[in-house]
Amino acid sequence: MKTAGTVVKYKKWFEARISYTDHATGRRVYIRRKRKTKTDARLTLDELKRELKKKGGIERQSDRMTFDELAVKYEQARLVAATYRGEKKVAGLRDLKAPKTILKMLRGHFGNRQVKAITHGDLERFRNLRFNTPTKWGGERSVASVNREMAMMVSVLRFAVRNGWLEKSPFDAGESLIRPADENKRGRVMSYEEEARLLSVCTGPLERLGVMIVLAVDTGIRRGEMLRLEWPDIDFDSRLIRLRQITTKNNKPREAAMTERVMKELRRWREQMPADEPLVFGLRSNFNTHWSLALERANIEGLHWHDIRHTCATRLTAAGIPIAEAMRLTGHATTSMLYRYINPGPDALHRAADALEQHHRENGGKTIESSMVN
Repeated sequence: MKTAGTVVKYKKWFEARISYTDHATGRRVYIRRKRKTKTDARLTLDELKRELKKKGGIERQSDRMTFDELAVKYEQARLVAATYRGEKKVAGLRDLKAPKTILKMLRGHFGNRQVKAITHGDLERFRNLRFNTPTKWGGERSVASVNREMAMMVSVLRFAVRNGWLEKSPFDAGESLIRPADENKRGRVMSYEEEARLLSVCTGPLERLGVMIVLAVDTGIRRGEMLRLEWPDIDFDSRLIRLRQITTKNNKPREAAMTERVMKELRRWREQMPADEPLVFGLRSNFNTHWSLALERANIEGLHWHDIRHTCATRLTAAGIPIAEAMRLTGHATTSMLYRYINPGPDALHRAADALEQHHRENGGKTIESSMVN
């Protein structure tokens, strides 16, 4: 590590200076410490050199800390691989790719800025900039995407406050810059006709996808949970699929019951899989490619894989399953989240209208019309 250190005299004080290249950021770091006497300054310089030799870096004074330096500390402390005790996650994150990508983008924008100099106005301008920055595919950036980026910024700055490097987060100096209510709530539900078309094209290389579609629409199991399923998790005798704590999104185990067609599809699929393959679907890549190809062949537009989960929740409630039970079956943490997934289709809407019409006839004997016309 190339370093440089010296003591510089000013009118009323001496300053110990040292600089070195930070391996984490690849940038030159400059450290300065003011002291009253030349002797104290030399002693401070020696201490800085020992700290640099021992730790490979020097703790910056909080008033000079840049966002780059803060981001490195945050990544080392918070963006670490998950640690498990048995099947329970006790620390760290399962998915590091997404948060590290967001943090890298934040460093690209705020990198050289001193943390204490970042204002609420800076954060608001950054948010607006992200809305006006196209995605890598050239499309509009969604509100949900920008909200996730801003949430990461909140976390980083709170980390600075907790460690005493920042007195107060600039997010607290103005109105909220994260507005979940502005996010577009998807209301797409797969119809039975679309399901039939999709399954009809899932042959050959897409056969695996067909089994996954049946499993998803009849159980509401998330894609990530499905891809982590192992054959011991499938109990054909009890007609249950056991979702282990280590595989679920909310880190809570649950069970999903299998319909007759799920049982049939999984048994057929089991016969085709290699005996030494532990994963039910053995799919580690190319999922999005297969899904896009199936939609194209079935001539279906605007359907996302996650919409199948919407479809399952909607069909459960339409079949008369109570909300509380449906929530447990699909693994939703709150009823409000489940309500986001329940999207009544035309049949349900017509049933509701017919039920009201029947109620009118039974209670009033005739249809009551308003005299007010708008």
